[in-house]
Amino acid sequence: MSRVRYNIASRRLHEILGTAREEEFFALSWATHAFQNGREEAASRYFRFPPNAVGDLFDCKWPVFPWAIETLLNELLVAPKRPLTWPPLQKNFDGIRRAFNALCDLEGAAYQLLPSEARGVVGLGRVVQRQFEWQRGDISLPQLVRAHFLYGGERYGSAFEQKHGVTVSQFTFCCFAFFLIAQKQPFFGVPRALPILDLESDVITRVVNLLSMTLDEARSAASLEREVPEADPSYRPSVFRHHPLIRFGELYAAPLPALIVSRSTSGLFYDLAGAEGGIRNEVSGRFEAYCSRLLSSMLASMRTLPEFSYRLLGQNWVSPDVVMIEGDSSIRVIVECKATRMPVPARFAAQPHIDDARGYAELARGITQIWRFASHCRHGSPGGMGRHDDLAGLLITLDSWLTMAGGIADEVFALAHRLADEDPGISPSDRIHVNFVSIEDLELLLAMSTDEQFFETLAAASAIEFKHWLLPNVRRQIAPALTKQRDYGLKDTVSDLVPWWRAIERL
Repeated sequence: MSRVRYNIASRRLHEILGTAREEEFFALSWATHAFQNGREEAASRYFRFPPNAVGDLFDCKWPVFPWAIETLLNELLVAPKRPLTWPPLQKNFDGIRRAFNALCDLEGAAYQLLPSEARGVVGLGRVVQRQFEWQRGDISLPQLVRAHFLYGGERYGSAFEQKHGVTVSQFTFCCFAFFLIAQKQPFFGVPRALPILDLESDVITRVVNLLSMTLDEARSAASLEREVPEADPSYRPSVFRHHPLIRFGELYAAPLPALIVSRSTSGLFYDLAGAEGGIRNEVSGRFEAYCSRLLSSMLASMRTLPEFSYRLLGQNWVSPDVVMIEGDSSIRVIVECKATRMPVPARFAAQPHIDDARGYAELARGITQIWRFASHCRHGSPGGMGRHDDLAGLLITLDSWLTMAGGIADEVFALAHRLADEDPGISPSDRIHVNFVSIEDLELLLAMSTDEQFFETLAAASAIEFKHWLLPNVRRQIAPALTKQRDYGLKDTVSDLVPWWRAIERL
């Protein structure tokens, strides 16, 4: 019966989308997001929406979530086109609301197809993977600085320019300009040049070709991307992650402008596909350096040390990626950094398993490395430093690998314990609590915490009541909010890391 319900809901959604003209639905999607994303003034120049559909996404009475809009756009590209005799989809809010409701019905039917062990709290992981990034805002200074820090190395920059014919800076600058333009209108022409921003015609052309596809190309790509063994279309790959612009003749549509920013920041990782190991190692090393600089810039009471070599028990060793020192020589936090990105199947798996992606095993090894160093701190004094009584572990990831994913997190820790069992020097007392945090959540945690509250959060997270909680949520639970969030620690580096930032400041 569940399969029948799913088939009916799937057919219904495609029947609705099959009556829509792509240009009109793209514009309608843009307007819906704009009306609920603080861009009412721009959207009202093209559409009239009912008051209940306007306002902050989580306050308006008739929300249509951006993650659902992205799914609808992908399904639009693969939906069989209906004959002209069928009533066309309305070109107003009622049209997209009808499609959204049909998608919700399909998601409900797909949920019923899941095995019982994949429902409820167990399935929260992939839900938040889909939604959280949309709730962080379209663009932020940490997002921009982090991308240029990670992908600003010589190896990556050289490979990127050789592959695409533009520099990383030119690419991100053009994306920023396109994002601003796309915020204001559903369709736009690409300027031949932007002399005021020192962007020449050939650079703009190369970047827009990299960002965009024709409608026919998008349909073909979507057909391939949607052919995955996943019943729920909401957890299938999206063509708009690689190509957030769709060409309609001489005009371009960016129904979700935030995806332009995503492609030019975190999406720079896509350009690493097939890259040789030296480039990947460079990015990993720069991620470790970014984490170290971020922590030292935000936690004035701490001193951070990058990876260092030491000799102990007659052997040579290398420390974890970052060691945080309190006072002169007391090791307070042991940090490992993992720059591996999550593949889509692992990100959206209904029942993630540790064998789904090699990154899970890397996380387990990271935990074991922290425990081994804790053991060394007990046996001696690596680098002449001792072990703090409240020693904690912190594993920072580039992606939100274990966000609200309790089951797979338990598997990762179980593997870490098996690996630690192979080292007789690691005792139960060395297996300190290790907190997982994505880099975005770490930036948020540091912005909302004093030094003392930061360490209180790490300590509190080890309690059973906070098991699998996000660290920012633990922080909110244990202490009142700061009167004002703290400034981003690396904000003074933006002009050095982002070459075009000075051009923006001159405007």
